[in-house]
Amino acid sequence: MFADLGKPTADAAPAAGAVDIRKIVPARPKPKPKPEPEPKKPVITHPSRIWVQLGIGLRLPALAQEWKRKEKVAPALFKGRKPYSARLNQTNRLLTGPFASQKEAQKFIEALDKAGLDGPYIWTSPTGEVVDDLAR
Repeated sequence: MFADLGKPTADAAPAAGAVDIRKIVPARPKPKPKPEPEPKKPVITHPSRIWVQLGIGLRLPALAQEWKRKEKVAPALFKGRKPYSARLNQTNRLLTGPFASQKEAQKFIEALDKAGLDGPYIWTSPTGEVVDDLAR
């Protein structure tokens, strides 16, 4: 039916004063930027925790002896608890814990006071602070 039409013989030009749409570049939507990968969360090997400091000392074996001395004074309070150590400038802290809350740590300190063991206080280790088991 349209076989006799053929190709156009002349270029169609816009009328005088009209806009030549052949020169207009169509707007294309900008490609969506790729989502940035989420930064990896650092692995915290030593989180901040609540401890009770029972003493300080330069040598770890001396801290282990201090732990045993305190255990003899109040064996019921120390049953199931382990000694830990953390650096304190040029010395070491003698710790036990960690405790779930400040309130729980305070109850333990009050029980130590009733048993005649004075001087302990609550210490919260900062994130990244290494707290090791104290070998007895």
